[in-house]
Amino acid sequence: MLQVYLSRVEDGHTVPSLERIERFSAALGLPVHEMLRSVSARADKPVDGIDEDPLLALLSGYVRKMEAADRQLLMRLARCLSRRK
Repeated sequence: MLQVYLSRVEDGHTVPSLERIERFSAALGLPVHEMLRSVSARADKPVDGIDEDPLLALLSGYVRKMEAADRQLLMRLARCLSRRK
């Protein structure tokens, strides 16, 4: 997907099809229902465990400010690091 398209979705200028939402959720490793929750519902409800871990809480603040392409890169890096022994 083009970064321009992702930006338009993030800004609310474009509404993705269900097929695209499924692709987003697969790329992010999230269930589809998480992708469909409203932004205000997500903002009000902390993700389990995030607030309990100072490092995760700090990272979550930075991740919220990142562009989609950078978040995807970070997720790939995290997956690679998690496989290391």
